[in-house]
Amino acid sequence: MTHAYSGGRYSGMLCKRSRTIFTEVVEVLEIQPGIRDIELKEGIPATTSHLDSWEKVNHCTLPEDVKQFYLAHDGATLNWSYACNDMVLKLGHIHVNQLARLRLLSVESRASGEPSALDLDVKDTEGFSPSFGGHDCRVFPLNYCSTCGHVCLVYQISEGGASPSERCTVWLLDLSFSWHFLCHTFSDYLRLAAVHLGLRQWPYALTSFGLSPLYQKWFQLFVPKRYELDCSESNPTPQPEEINNTLDVTKLLEFQSKGKLPKSYGSTK
Repeated sequence: MTHAYSGGRYSGMLCKRSRTIFTEVVEVLEIQPGIRDIELKEGIPATTSHLDSWEKVNHCTLPEDVKQFYLAHDGATLNWSYACNDMVLKLGHIHVNQLARLRLLSVESRASGEPSALDLDVKDTEGFSPSFGGHDCRVFPLNYCSTCGHVCLVYQISEGGASPSERCTVWLLDLSFSWHFLCHTFSDYLRLAAVHLGLRQWPYALTSFGLSPLYQKWFQLFVPKRYELDCSESNPTPQPEEINNTLDVTKLLEFQSKGKLPKSYGSTK
């Protein structure tokens, strides 16, 4: 199910559909100047038999909010771009895998010679952090983004035999294969993605090292209040004294390229 909104006012199609957190983000984006090429794809609803089959195969009980999401739509993707100075920049991306792609992250070495998840398993957090090497943890990627890594559902299996769903949290496995706790529930994850408008790298705003200089500028432009909150809670870098929403794209993209800028910039994933 695909709904495209390319510039201009929203056509009214959302009014005929049930409201979701994705459609609410679309409504916010529609009133922002310069935003274009808004594309929302929502999968056909999964069935209870699909959910039951997934739980039997993976030996895990899906949290109730995850079940409700898949019963409403089997996966979803929201993309948007920003047009300025004759350039179209692909800045926004929210994605949740289809149920069939919600697979246990493999720890086996690959035939290509690439390192496995087990080879790259890094623990740098205090207390519990996900691990690929033991039997106390199962990891299922919700999505992958080339600018920040995997966002994963992580099941912590307790020795007392508690239901895995009671120990299910959401973590970021970054591009250096380090773990970062994001939130306690899938619903919280969707809300966080929404309040950040799906800006690429937004999970980094909740980590100790924070956003890249390039994306700090985009956050100041599109979600300034949320950026201030993220800085005060997670990012040790001092907040700017003043947030300026006047965008000089040429200076902004000096972070990215010193050569000729392409007409369209940004990863499609």
